[in-house]
Amino acid sequence: MAITSNHSPQSTPRTVAARRPALITLITATAAVLAVAVFAGVWLTLWSFSGKLGEFAFVTPVVSDLSPALHNTADIYQAFDTVIVSSSAALVVPRTLAAIATALPFLIMITGCIGVMILARRLLTARPFTRAGQVIIAVLGGLATVSSALIRWCETRATELAVAELGLPTSGGTATDSALGPWVSPSSFDALQDLDWPLLALGVTLLLVAALWRQASRLQRDTEGLI
Repeated sequence: MAITSNHSPQSTPRTVAARRPALITLITATAAVLAVAVFAGVWLTLWSFSGKLGEFAFVTPVVSDLSPALHNTADIYQAFDTVIVSSSAALVVPRTLAAIATALPFLIMITGCIGVMILARRLLTARPFTRAGQVIIAVLGGLATVSSALIRWCETRATELAVAELGLPTSGGTATDSALGPWVSPSSFDALQDLDWPLLALGVTLLLVAALWRQASRLQRDTEGLI
């Protein structure tokens, strides 16, 4: 008695031909997005490291009794709460950390584009579950998981180190003008507050999908013998 299966993991030529235009369009559009992401990622990463004229700029909270004194027609409260600091000092470590924080989102996007192109190409074949698909999903999940904490940590740490290297006052007692002068109060990384929880959830989900991908690949190989 011959055993046959009506549910094939492989795509019929008619099915592949029907979805080919949409998949080719997707691959082409993704390639264009990938090119833009690479260009923007490199440019903005270099910009965050050296700025327009070689300076390094960052924003940090400031404590000051000064008021913006903006013109208004109502009774409002005005105060400065942040200050933009720009310096041409070396600041190698802060610059590097800022560049890493800038590059990571683009790296995730670039990896995601490569993944879309690989998976779309595999859908054009009879064997969608391959090792390459598993690897790219695992890499993307790992990047998202690590970046959920590393991006914000690099940003806060870069500001802390820059404030220390530039000798900016961090309390009223160390203010240069007077004990009541303004001073900065750089934020420290707080896992509960600064962790990018949605990005972390996405990363963990992708890692689980990568783990299940191997099982799907095995099922694909096992069922190929039934056809």
